[in-house]
Amino acid sequence: MQPPTVKIPIYYLHQVAEKVADMGVDLHAWLARSQLQIAQLDDVTHTLSFSIFQQLVRDALSMTQEPALGLLIGRRLLLNNHGVLGYAAMSCSTLQQAIEVLERYSPLRTPLVSLQHQIDAQHLRVTVSENYPLGDIRTPMHEVTMLGVKNVVDYLAADAHPITTVMFAFPAPHYAALAEEIFQCEVVYDHPWTGFVL
Repeated sequence: MQPPTVKIPIYYLHQVAEKVADMGVDLHAWLARSQLQIAQLDDVTHTLSFSIFQQLVRDALSMTQEPALGLLIGRRLLLNNHGVLGYAAMSCSTLQQAIEVLERYSPLRTPLVSLQHQIDAQHLRVTVSENYPLGDIRTPMHEVTMLGVKNVVDYLAADAHPITTVMFAFPAPHYAALAEEIFQCEVVYDHPWTGFVL
């Protein structure tokens, strides 16, 4: 079932477009499949329906022939790619505060997923949940989200890499070794939830 009313900001489509172009795909052709033009990538007020966004991701995977595209795009999501949200996280004095800012305001950047955190006596657990059924773009969306958040955490921790394990609630892909290389930590699959523990 598609979420017919959700509108997805175009913010992160630049990173997808850059990676797709780097891999030799004609951007005009990729966007034209969804009736979009390159100039629309610069219109920060432009939003996409879920069906158009889903088609863009499907076409990017198909045209690049790269199943690990979510990882390759997520690796590019640095603190400055999150706009005002990134600067708000950067101004926090603790990682917990930064996670709380990301949790509260990330739906403004991407309404498809949400972050939640829980604290126990020793750990801060961050999980990703889907606000809408993502269908066949679930894996790349989870990968992009987890890398985007991990990159923020690593930056704020002065590259100390406080996340030692990332968990995904889907089966291990054939490129699982690449995931560990990019995340720079252990990656566990078939976990009950997607997220990490600090």
